[in-house]
Amino acid sequence: MDKKQFLSIAREFFREKGCQIIKNSRFIYQEPDFDVEFLMFHSNYGEYYYLEYFFYLHGMDSYYPKSLESSSGRVKVMEKWEIEYLEINPEVFAERLEKAFDAVLKPIFEQGMQYVVELWKKHKCLFFPDAVKYLKSIDK
Repeated sequence: MDKKQFLSIAREFFREKGCQIIKNSRFIYQEPDFDVEFLMFHSNYGEYYYLEYFFYLHGMDSYYPKSLESSSGRVKVMEKWEIEYLEINPEVFAERLEKAFDAVLKPIFEQGMQYVVELWKKHKCLFFPDAVKYLKSIDK
């Protein structure tokens, strides 16, 4: 499939999950305690994408988070981290995206901040220093 169709499937998928679309490949989901951004990140080294996510934790004294106040993770949609969109069937991509969402991202929507804290405790996501400091302060 081509890049336009690939991003169209991703946009529709995240729109159905309640995300706001920011540009063509960025999607924001807002919770009272944090925002999570999903990004279809195009590689600089080939014709493939990665599905990444970033948490922006509220309550850290700044409206727009600095890099040290965020966290990030990457989701395996296919058998490997890279999504080679030129080589994949649209139906297969949509199906794999749904499975990856159910396995990794759905708890963010269902459990909210409790799940973010769990990710931090289990080292399942890269949390930057100020985010770790904040999570320690709210984890009692």
